[in-house]
Amino acid sequence: MRISNRAGQKIGLLTIGEKVKIENGKHYYKAKCFCGNEIIISNIQINQGKRSCGCLGTLNEKVKITNDVNGDGKVDE
Repeated sequence: MRISNRAGQKIGLLTIGEKVKIENGKHYYKAKCFCGNEIIISNIQINQGKRSCGCLGTLNEKVKITNDVNGDGKVDE
């Protein structure tokens, strides 16, 4: 199975940069997230659906908390 070079691709919130290593058949790339964080991501993580550095989950939690105006733990419309 041939792995194509993913450098330059935008995948979700990540911009894939240069390949940094190949280890145990996995290709690892530098990636920069829209929030500014830089991560190392493998081709397998990309194929499995990783689309951000992790900030997206944090952002979703902050939105839920912000929308809980009653303080009852439920998102208020």
